This record gives sequence, C-alpha cells and structure tokens, in this order.
Amino acid sequence: MTDSNIFRWAKGWATIFGARLAWDVRYGLIQARADIYGTKDGKEWYLIQPGVKDHWCDITRENTGLTTAYRIRITCTNGEQGYSDSIQPQTAGKQSWLIWKEIRRREEVLMRAHPFGAVRVYILMRRATGNPCPLCNPDDCWNSINPSCPSCFGTGIEDGYYIWPEKEPMLMLEPKDDKIEGTRENQRNIVNRSFRTVFDGRLREHDLLLVANAFYDIMSQQVAASVADIPAVYLLATKQLAPEEPRYKALWKFVAANIGEPIDECK
Repeated sequence: MTDSNIFRWAKGWATIFGARLAWDVRYGLIQARADIYGTKDGKEWYLIQPGVKDHWCDITRENTGLTTAYRIRITCTNGEQGYSDSIQPQTAGKQSWLIWKEIRRREEVLMRAHPFGAVRVYILMRRATGNPCPLCNPDDCWNSINPSCPSCFGTGIEDGYYIWPEKEPMLMLEPKDDKIEGTRENQRNIVNRSFRTVFDGRLREHDLLLVANAFYDIMSQQVAASVADIPAVYLLATKQLAPEEPRYKALWKFVAANIGEPIDECK
C-alpha cells in the first residue's frame, strides 16, 4: 500500500548485503528527491538515507542496524510530497541464501546453454529524477509532451533514459501472442516477447531492452522464482517498438551517440 497521490507502487526485499527498496511515482509527476526513513519499533522514524536521486535504494546492514521497516518520502519537482506505507523486507537465513544463489547460478547456466534464446541486452532505464524537458514541456504541462522528442523520448524528463553500464544476459522466450492490428490498408504487426532474467528488481514499466536491432518496451515484471519471498528470477513481458512509433528514430540516435552498434547474441 502506498500514498495514492504520489506513488504508483513501492516495495522492498532483502538482499545479501541488507535491503533494497524500489518505487515509481504517478505518471505526470517528476521526482526531485527521495528520503528513506526507518524504524525499530514502528513508532519512532529516523532518516537513514537522504537525497536519493534514483527510483531504488540499497541499504546496507551497517545502515540498517535493528531497523525492521522503512518508509519512502518523495518530493516532486512541483512541490508535492508523499510517504509510502511501511515496507518490511522479508528476512532470510543462511540456508535460504544458499538456495537463492543456486537458483540464480542454474538460471545463468541455462542462459549460456540455450541454443537460440540467450541474448545480451542493453537496458535503457527511465530517469526517475531530472528537469522537465525544455523542448516539449516548457510550461511543466504533462499534456504537452511530444512522444517523438529527441531530448526526453516521451518521458517528460530531460535526457529521458540512461543506459545501464553493463550488458545483461537474458533468456528470450518463444513468442505466443503476436498479432496484427489496424485496417487492411494500414496493418501493423504487434510483436510481444517474454524474457527471463536474474537482473535484480530495479526494472520498471516502460524501461527498454535493446536486443540486436530491436527495442522492447517492458509492460510488466513478475517474479518467476523466489526463496523465502526473496526474488531470484524475473519474467518480463515486453512489446517490440515498431519503426513507425514517434520515439523510434530519436531512440536510435541516442543509442548511436552512446553505445554505437547494437548488441549481438550470446555465444
């Protein structure tokens, strides 16, 4: 549960090093900062990590101490503020972590051994914070956003994406629900793909995957395998961006300027 005026969702889970919190704000809002609070008894809350600029935060055991729950306070660029409800990451014992590691190891072995589906992926993450786009959003009006804008790519935030520094291995699953939409004169093939990944929960809806020469828009993320409620493997549902989509050309220019040629398949 979260403050419906600010958050779309907020969640947390245990990690080997402590805890990870992740969240997303309502469409039309731009996060200016996030402040993370913790409590030991559910009554007194104290600031743990101020001024977070992304949509996720790792909290180490050195910072958590005896903390049992967390809240996230978001301040938006328009001045709005809101708190998430209390988040209590699941804890796990040594045996659970050993099983968790083994599940992820086997998943990575499967990816390397798969003859067709294993790919190495560039991840384009939507920026959580930043300035309103100066080209298509000069008056801070969400309705004025241009989906083909070369600066924000339809996100409303200047330089709307950043590229995750490392390529991530993922398993591309066989398509089952491709379809054709539109009139007979203007038909469009809708290509849907699912990916399995051990990338650790920081992905959000409308982050993008770049696979070979195609962009895939993440529509949803589900936990495919977990141990003691701690996610180990994720399943991503995506839709391929069509060349006629407004932001397609702008995204390719952005990719060419930052990473050059697209990636190729895993060997």
